Amino acid sequence: MPRTPPNAAEEFTFELCRRSFLSLWSYRNPRQSPGGNELCDVLVVCEPDVIIFSVKEIQLKDTARPETDARRWLRKAVEESSAQIYGAESTIMKSAKVIRHDNSFGLPFPK
Repeated sequence: MPRTPPNAAEEFTFELCRRSFLSLWSYRNPRQSPGGNELCDVLVVCEPDVIIFSVKEIQLKDTARPETDARRWLRKAVEESSAQIYGAESTIMKSAKVIRHDNSFGLPFPK
């Protein structure tokens, strides 16, 4: 599956991990399975912890209905990220190792 170029928010998040102590354990756009869909935007595996990042770059649209605009932004920015994180967690619980975006294997997941 071709990799989608990261948006500015995803790039910022990965660079933050890369430039910190998390650099050795950070994976950009890991896969759910070899050749499968993206698991999350950035995954950090440092036993016993796993940190799942889902980053959305969503602009608040102004349609002159602020309550509707806020609900739409919340759904796209927060609820979709939350759903991706819970889905990633479920996949990780059934997986043995990180699958990098190039389909190679990374670190094993903690128990």
